Amino acid sequence: MTVEYGLVLHPAYRAEHSIVALLERFHASGSADSSRRMGRFDLSIALRWIVMRNQIANLQGLRAFAAIIVVYYHLQAVLNDNFGTSLDNSYGAYGVDVFFVISGFIMFFTNAKLNKRADQFMLNRVIRIMPLYWLATFFLLPFYLLGFHPNGLNYLDTELFVKSLFFIPGVFPDGRQDLVLSLGWTLMYELFFYIAFALTFFQRSLTKSLCTLTAVFGLLVLSGFVVESSAFFVSFVQSKIILEFLFGAAFAVLFLRFGDEAVFRSVPLGTVLVILGLFAPLAMSFYFHDEMLEPEGLRYLFFGIPAFSLVAGAVILENANLRLQASSVLLLGAASYALYLFHPVLIHGTVKVVAALRLASDGWGAALATLAAFGVAVVGAVVIHLLIERPILAIGHRLTSPRSGGNAAPDRSRSSQERLISL
Repeated sequence: MTVEYGLVLHPAYRAEHSIVALLERFHASGSADSSRRMGRFDLSIALRWIVMRNQIANLQGLRAFAAIIVVYYHLQAVLNDNFGTSLDNSYGAYGVDVFFVISGFIMFFTNAKLNKRADQFMLNRVIRIMPLYWLATFFLLPFYLLGFHPNGLNYLDTELFVKSLFFIPGVFPDGRQDLVLSLGWTLMYELFFYIAFALTFFQRSLTKSLCTLTAVFGLLVLSGFVVESSAFFVSFVQSKIILEFLFGAAFAVLFLRFGDEAVFRSVPLGTVLVILGLFAPLAMSFYFHDEMLEPEGLRYLFFGIPAFSLVAGAVILENANLRLQASSVLLLGAASYALYLFHPVLIHGTVKVVAALRLASDGWGAALATLAAFGVAVVGAVVIHLLIERPILAIGHRLTSPRSGGNAAPDRSRSSQERLISL
């Protein structure tokens, strides 16, 4: 069969099934027939088909890592307020940039043939993002009313709340434009990227899509040097941070085309890229604090390029059969979106309780509060993922399934795909 189709499978995808078994399942699915009608076997179809039934484990690990360091980034201010510490390091913000590069890679990699309709793709993305975001926003209400003010939420009214549900920033009394769940700004960039990508589907070519998005995003960024505007949407689309999605997308295009080459299976290269991606931004975070945090500034260089290095290295290592096996880390990666959305409330409430109990002196109390906050945030996120997020995704899959007009029976292999393409 490998001779007939000319397929070279990467070793990473032997983890759960043999090559022969994978090929037989691929052939039985009918996908090989459609490839044959195209005149040649397309490696990207095979990769996409196999990956949707497994997962890129190393990227799941990176999701867990990204979510954890974002939690610590926000935890610093809460500890400072309650225990008098002076924690202030920007490395945790790097998690957002890792998420953006992963998103660019996954969106291109899992849509290699662009065989979905744009509206179908967007509906899937909206179902993936919005319900849990809405729930997290509503989750803030009782805590705000109890005086916890999670994630710096010191004012709230009906107009701000309703606008925030639809990613429309409102004007707070201090003059800033923001969402009620302030970390939702990252989801606004995600949705912007999804919409832009969906609008290129008619081209039916990942390379053309990448070129189009590069041209459009590049022009938007360049326009910021020519036209400075205080209007929120204008400054939003001119932000250089949108380039980080293209970093991941470009690597996906390269990997789909040249993934069977030795350089994409090089353990030394993958290892070096991962080390640089982990530690270069950590070193820089001690010297370039303010510049690194601004989406419209040099963040795409200080954090974006290391994030590209980290994601590329993780994929290369998995392609070389160095695959993350720890089930607990993979589960946390699957729950990373829930952890990202709900951690402000969970860590704020936990630290407040530990501080009120006065179980230790300020130094040890801060350490105890840190451990407790991480524990509550992680456990809470996993519970939310298993009991709420996964059922929502299953319903969304049934609604968007093209096979039966939305009435398809649940696909038991879908959970792995959802873990792969989740934010």
